[in-house]
Amino acid sequence: LMELASWPIMPTLEFSTYGAFYAELERERDKFPIIEGELNFIFTGCYTSQSRIKMSNRIAEDRMYESETISAVANAIAGGARYNESYEKAWKKILFNHFHDILPGSGMVETREYALGQFQEAMAAVQTNANCSMRALAEAIDTSSVLVENDRSSTSQGAAVGFLTGQGDGFRMPCAERGQGKKRIFHLFNSTQFDFDGIAEITVWDYNYDSARAVFADVDNTVVDSKCILSEKGYWGHQYKKFAVHVKVPAMGYATYTLDLKEANDYIAPVGMRGFGHFCDYDDSDIVMENDKVRAVFDHRTMQLLSFIDKKTGENMISSPSAAFRLIHENLVHGMTAWRVGNAMLVENLNETRNVTVEKIDLTSVRKSVTYTLQRDGASKEVELTFHVRDTKKPTILLNSHIDTVKPVNGWRKHP
Repeated sequence: LMELASWPIMPTLEFSTYGAFYAELERERDKFPIIEGELNFIFTGCYTSQSRIKMSNRIAEDRMYESETISAVANAIAGGARYNESYEKAWKKILFNHFHDILPGSGMVETREYALGQFQEAMAAVQTNANCSMRALAEAIDTSSVLVENDRSSTSQGAAVGFLTGQGDGFRMPCAERGQGKKRIFHLFNSTQFDFDGIAEITVWDYNYDSARAVFADVDNTVVDSKCILSEKGYWGHQYKKFAVHVKVPAMGYATYTLDLKEANDYIAPVGMRGFGHFCDYDDSDIVMENDKVRAVFDHRTMQLLSFIDKKTGENMISSPSAAFRLIHENLVHGMTAWRVGNAMLVENLNETRNVTVEKIDLTSVRKSVTYTLQRDGASKEVELTFHVRDTKKPTILLNSHIDTVKPVNGWRKHP
């Protein structure tokens, strides 16, 4: 660009910045026409074909950002190792897949398989580096004031190796269990520039206690809203429970929360657990899921979204029933299926044409959810709609369980 700027050509080229470029365009904005509608009239499949390549690219970029951020902070304030060479190699694998016949999906089968292999190698570096860096940070956090028991009968330590790191879970960060007994300690890391105030899912391994009595508390020992959303499930010989917990984690920072049990004489069962009163929650009215930001109304029969109201402006953000599953039969007669999307021969709204059974409605605090089963061709698929909306962008919350240590940490912003 600098060489071209010296050539005697027209127009004159200037090597500059994005900011200056758009500032220049802003002065001429009234002269530009407004273009509406589809601009790509031919190779429409390049937007959608080979979705696994696009998925892997997006996930790799996001996880690389998170892992590099955690590693940089761990190195700066906790003496964590540097992984510059490892990250450089991983980035080259990710960026190679940006080639214009790989990322659009307009290559051969071997192209896709090679790209996914590159992605796996990059993610191996990302996951390993992030795990080591989170452990370095956790070892530097002073948790000496929290009394935990040494339960020799516990099988929890070491559970969750590989958990949530596969494709079905979006290749999330590792979070192997390192706690034991009734009281557990969790460190939550926020790798974004936005303060996080919302719901995080915390998985607790081999927690063989009454989950209804489980309580989470912050560093001031203030109990926060929480509830068990998955009571018991097996994974490689271990059992785990999932809790939705209202947490606050500062930008580029961490927060520590503890899990403990209420004493039996302090425990009061929720209303929904007393007798059979919860049967009264079910009727034929539409289902409303609401918080302080938005109000969503679902059709009780089809579970389609009927309205979605921004409570601040009063605007209904949808114009017709939405959030449905569609089965589309595509006409493949034109060939080049990786390059173009064929005409739809039949579009079926499965929520309208098939049986929809609402299995569970939970509109209590912390996290609202509705679970329904959609039946298609003799098989059923369970769908869970979870509801949580906030103003700030959604940071990825990375979990790393307790490591017993007394070393202090400085520089990493702590809540509160």
